[in-house]
Amino acid sequence: MTQTKYSPRKPGRFTAGHSIINSEYIALCNAYEKWLSPSNFDENGFQQEKLSKFIAEERLIVGGQ
Repeated sequence: MTQTKYSPRKPGRFTAGHSIINSEYIALCNAYEKWLSPSNFDENGFQQEKLSKFIAEERLIVGGQ
């Protein structure tokens, strides 16, 4: 479930809230841990891979697709 909300204080900016169900938790938790891992950041602090890549990888592992 995704909820999108317009912010009147910041025109042109939207905030999205996401929810997960129990069966999705482990895969998403693993993806967030990999995404936030120090090895995913370069020496200047910029991320190397997007969160979406890690989520897709975890879905393949858990779902076997």
